[in-house]
Amino acid sequence: MTKDKNYLNDGQVNQITKLINNNKLEEALKNLKSYENSNIENPLYHNILAVITNQQGKPDESLDSLNKAISLDKNFIPAYRNRISLFLKSNKLNEAINDYKNILRVNDSDLNSLINIAILYDKTNNKEEALKFAKASVKVNNESEIAHYNLGTIIYDKKDTRTYEDAKNAFNKVIDLNSKNYNANIALGNIHFEEENIDAAFKYFNNAIELRPESGQAHFKYGNCLNYFERFDEAINSFKKAIELEPDLFGSYNNIGNTLVRLNRDKEAIPYYEKSIVLIKKREKNNSNNFFEAQAYYNLGVAHRKLDEIEIAEDYLNKSINLEKNFADAQSELASIKLIKNINERDHSSDNLALKVSDFDKLIKDDSIEESYKSLRMISDDEARRNKVKLSRLKHDVEQAKFLASNNFKAEPILNFIEMGNSILSNTTSEAKYINLNDKIQSDIFMNYQRLPIIYQTKPVKHFLNQNNDWQDIEQRYLNAKPEFIVIDNFLSNECVIELRKFCLYSKVFLREYENQYLGAFGNKGFTSEIHLGIANDLQKKLPNICGGEYLNQMWAFKYDSKLGSGINVHADFAKVNLNFWITPDDYNLKKNSGGLIVYDTPPPNDWTFEKYNSGKEEIYSFLKKEKAKKLIGHYKYNRAILFNSALFHETEEIDFENVYEGRRVNVTYLFGRKSNY
Repeated sequence: MTKDKNYLNDGQVNQITKLINNNKLEEALKNLKSYENSNIENPLYHNILAVITNQQGKPDESLDSLNKAISLDKNFIPAYRNRISLFLKSNKLNEAINDYKNILRVNDSDLNSLINIAILYDKTNNKEEALKFAKASVKVNNESEIAHYNLGTIIYDKKDTRTYEDAKNAFNKVIDLNSKNYNANIALGNIHFEEENIDAAFKYFNNAIELRPESGQAHFKYGNCLNYFERFDEAINSFKKAIELEPDLFGSYNNIGNTLVRLNRDKEAIPYYEKSIVLIKKREKNNSNNFFEAQAYYNLGVAHRKLDEIEIAEDYLNKSINLEKNFADAQSELASIKLIKNINERDHSSDNLALKVSDFDKLIKDDSIEESYKSLRMISDDEARRNKVKLSRLKHDVEQAKFLASNNFKAEPILNFIEMGNSILSNTTSEAKYINLNDKIQSDIFMNYQRLPIIYQTKPVKHFLNQNNDWQDIEQRYLNAKPEFIVIDNFLSNECVIELRKFCLYSKVFLREYENQYLGAFGNKGFTSEIHLGIANDLQKKLPNICGGEYLNQMWAFKYDSKLGSGINVHADFAKVNLNFWITPDDYNLKKNSGGLIVYDTPPPNDWTFEKYNSGKEEIYSFLKKEKAKKLIGHYKYNRAILFNSALFHETEEIDFENVYEGRRVNVTYLFGRKSNY
């Protein structure tokens, strides 16, 4: 731009700017227009005119003036910055990106433009370009807190653990530059919380509170850590403090509800969930993101289900799924509801002691099975995107894939997975707990295999439970036992146990990993079939005074790897009646008079939470020792069931089974009713 002697001078510009800042827009416009004739070719004139018209609420006129300024001088940065502001107000992100590029064309070291173009690329889901510009901003100024914080924010993907370390490095750099950076402390707390490094998360959230005691978010996140530590009263107080500071912070209402549910104070939780929904709807009136509302309806569904208000629970879960079609937790909980309704609405009369083969036409149409398979599909899709897997899980999945291939399942994803899995396992020591799938080829092969649906279609059977057992005597023995604990041999009919074992061998449903290297499959997540439901139905008919009046709350199976891990630690369950039985042939059990179940004659104290009586085995053993608890033992035997009061502490005996896929110890569990004070 060539400076004309009649162009606006600094004094004139300052005078007009002062009027604009004092909101004297008409006077500023009149003043500016007095210089129009001599400034018609001056980009600065048109830029100031754009500022005035924009503040007058005339964005179109403002944009015209900015376009004129830029046409007069392609390198006039102030006009680009003002045009970017207009583009952002109208959500024209791509146009804003182009103008930031125009600024960088003039000055490739402009830090503000590098940071903001990275943010915009991230908003438009162009992660590659976002990272490129974020890294460039750090190179321009390695001492910029904002640049490093922005880089960490763009790197971090909550669903991708591979991003965690680099994101932490960026946020730690911010802390190195300024330990009092509130946002970096919050960000580091978030990542450590996701990694379940709660002590570290707790420290960073505490720092955030010290830096901004008026921050509701900091108190909310601090409360989440307290919840994790089972400091429930403190957690509730922290959430209430967050509400006091930020009354519209719906997450705090939601998490007070979650805490109360953990304390079995379900009725108290419901109003907090309802309040969170009111706030979420208010917040998201013009927002297409339905996740938080779906989560709140899901929580309401869980609370009402725990209160055995099944119809209300089902309604809320359907609302949740209608908002978020792929919400796996809500779908799984809905499948549990359907399972309860399926079993409890069946005819349990004594003159109908088994389903006829023709009844399976009706059973197939029951939606509990389909709802469970929907859950499995969602969870399998989530599993497919993982970037690390437990060694025990990979070993099982490779063994199962080989088993499938040997039984004429020759799909390419199976064969590719076997080849990749064998290669990884042969180069991994048993000390390794996790296998990282950072290589794209490996992760793609893993993804394709996990997404391959395989469910064994069970054949109809005439009887589910063994008809030769005296079920009236079995029921009487259980009711007379103090505490309730009995052993039932030859539990299922031969045809039923064979079909159930085939289901466990063929079906890709064992997805849940546990600390002791065993895998779980659940009735609301694919572990279901006509056989499973038939067993539950028969139990309610043949043991009417034990199971007949109770909901089937859950059913599951566990598969064990006795070479890599051990059985289930001591714990108690949330149900009233626990039926546990084994379906791996005795020939695979290498240690007789073991491998079964130890049940203690003592339940947890009434004030223990579910988490407390399902973890912390040292505290449980200390309690059992103090109570002088006695052991009731049922050693492993094929097709043997242990029926006992689910409130009693129990654990797996030492296991030692043959190290082949077909030899994995498999136990199946059915839970009826809900735990009450013992």
